[in-house]
Amino acid sequence: LQEASSTTQKTPEECPILRLPNEILLRIFRYLHQNIITPKHIHLSSRSDLLRVSLVCKAWNHPATCIHYESIQLRTVKGTFLFHHMLQKYPHMRKMVKDLTFPARPGVRCPEKLMSLFSGIVNLVVSLDSLTITYPLAKDTRPNAAAADVSPRLIIPIAEGRHSDLKILAIIANENTPVAFPSTLTTSFSRLTKLSMAGVFLSKPLTANSIPILRELRDFSSTAGNAANRMDEWLLACPRLQTLALFQGAQAPLELLTKGNIHCLTLAYPTFDPAINSWLPNCTSMDGLIISWSIFSKLDAASFPPSLRYLWVGIYSHDQVSFDEFKTALNSQSKLKSFGILVKGTNSWAIENEVSIRALCMKLGVRMYPLAINSYCDNKRTISKTSKPSFIPTLSRVFNKRNSTYDKDILSWEMGKS
Repeated sequence: LQEASSTTQKTPEECPILRLPNEILLRIFRYLHQNIITPKHIHLSSRSDLLRVSLVCKAWNHPATCIHYESIQLRTVKGTFLFHHMLQKYPHMRKMVKDLTFPARPGVRCPEKLMSLFSGIVNLVVSLDSLTITYPLAKDTRPNAAAADVSPRLIIPIAEGRHSDLKILAIIANENTPVAFPSTLTTSFSRLTKLSMAGVFLSKPLTANSIPILRELRDFSSTAGNAANRMDEWLLACPRLQTLALFQGAQAPLELLTKGNIHCLTLAYPTFDPAINSWLPNCTSMDGLIISWSIFSKLDAASFPPSLRYLWVGIYSHDQVSFDEFKTALNSQSKLKSFGILVKGTNSWAIENEVSIRALCMKLGVRMYPLAINSYCDNKRTISKTSKPSFIPTLSRVFNKRNSTYDKDILSWEMGKS
């Protein structure tokens, strides 16, 4: 780049940077679009740098645009409509999208028009590597769909053969009622390596005999709900599964934890569950553990896995941490090799006591990772009673009609109201 900038008198054909193939430019520009992790902060990537690069010249525009649209996170209704309109107007953009996240409101029923819109977008893009989507989207209306289940099978309406190379799938329940596991998931996405289920309550346990296993699955996570517990036997049969994450009180799959090959467990519960003391010491294959302070501060030395070597503790904004408690808890881990702290929110305790924590780790002979600080600002959205949200005109433009009831349903879902 320095050489290119110094050749101002040369013609474009002689400029070295213009002779680089697109593959090299893509690799260079991708560094502009990744998160920056420093010893003090986690800085999330910004699209502004990619935008500037795309405007430099025609040769840079295409690779920069490809990276810009590789990962799409749709957080609002308006953004979803605009993205759908763009895919229809510019078909060449469809093959650029690799990572797609739809807006979700856990526990709030998604309006049918939005579900159709989500389905339409998924079937427009060519080949996804990662997908985060609301579930269930639709009921399987085939005659024999309900033969093996208490309730009709619920599926993700993706055309047959589409996104067959999908590697990461996260499904977020839009209802708190028990549902059946989407049986088409394992056959349509047989190459999945990571599966996440948030707020999903399954109506019955899964077995390897009833649902084909995912042989490439390496990572499974469950947030709230009973999905992990109901999928216990099925997960145990997945031969490559080694990483498990449980958030917000998700019910633990005890067979998988005590008899499986789980090497790393993330356990982030808002409050301590005494039942953890009964199964965590029996996780003999586990050498890595990521837990919240609310759990770490309540466990004694005998409650940790015997083979534990790597430990991360998450400290949240609401946690009340004292150095004496922290010292007592860390002193109980005599076999640790590495230790780290993940600060989430606005809690400054770890930052203020970093020197003392490092001195304690050095005394114990434990390597301490740099503090990982993920600060965020919780900006709650508000609605003005006098002004109409800007996405309402978009609804009319997309569906070519005005319907006060329909607009109200979309508005309630957009604001996360049940």
